[in-house]
Amino acid sequence: MDGFRPFRPEGACYALGASNAAPSGATFIAASGAGDASFLIYNSGANDAFLAMGPTSAAAVASAVIPLIGVPANVIPCPGKTIQTFSFTGPGTFVAGITLAGAGTIYLIPGDGT
Repeated sequence: MDGFRPFRPEGACYALGASNAAPSGATFIAASGAGDASFLIYNSGANDAFLAMGPTSAAAVASAVIPLIGVPANVIPCPGKTIQTFSFTGPGTFVAGITLAGAGTIYLIPGDGT
């Protein structure tokens, strides 16, 4: 994954439900290969969301918090109605999410490229 290449999907699309309550579980996202994997992330909801990744469901759920000023959090901010790509190491990961308000669906697609 060197340089800039258009994103190329390489797996199924996963729908992750998120709300402003603490998540009760995480979704496992399988990626092809054992190296770095890119994920296209689409927050279809109007509300901002925060995604947490982890090697286990419990780790992802525990990390899915809304960051507070002065309190670092290992989350990825996903503004409402945006599409972003990120790269992660490993063949797959668990993902959990939380929103600032209301509920929404976040779509994740494993692939390659940016």
